[in-house]
Amino acid sequence: MQKRLFVISLIFMLFLAGCTSNGEVTKVDDVDSTKTSNEDVSANENADTNEGDSGDQVTTEETENVKTYEVANVGETLTDDKLKITLNSVEYMETIPNENEFLIETTETGKTFVITDVTIENVDNEATSISSLMQFEVKDSVEGYKYESDMMATISLDQQVDGTLQPGDKIRGKLAFQVPLDAKELQLVFTFDFIGKTQAKFNLGKPE
Repeated sequence: MQKRLFVISLIFMLFLAGCTSNGEVTKVDDVDSTKTSNEDVSANENADTNEGDSGDQVTTEETENVKTYEVANVGETLTDDKLKITLNSVEYMETIPNENEFLIETTETGKTFVITDVTIENVDNEATSISSLMQFEVKDSVEGYKYESDMMATISLDQQVDGTLQPGDKIRGKLAFQVPLDAKELQLVFTFDFIGKTQAKFNLGKPE
């Protein structure tokens, strides 16, 4: 058991080592006007009310942990100069179809799946690992609730984004999150860097 825990810890540390960022997130098509710097975040920490772009509210505790972030919409691309992430599309559904009847997933009562289609590109000169479970979450930017990816629903989509990206490589896939039907303004949150807590956020709207 101790040996197994040691191996898991070693793999986790290696994963973190491959997920470091320069601490800045920018929109690819509009770098000058949307660039968020460490100075901007420091100013937010001293404000009485901390608000991000597009109505994203950030608590003091969260601002202290998250170094920089940028908010984008469907079809836009964000980058930390090592990875580029694009939110291609968003859709809501209560049942995920699959040719295999045992892989059909249905939400709990009062909930829905939000399906996010993303593309990730490695623009660095070193390989990096992508983990849908560790790097992605959906957040209700009004209520503050966070939702991890639904593993079985994501598997049912059969378009995972997990794996190692070599320099110049891209991967496109889908992730499923189970959220309440009355969720407010939802955002997809992608963590570039676990050490610096550099994040990208995409507006998802709310269940229809």
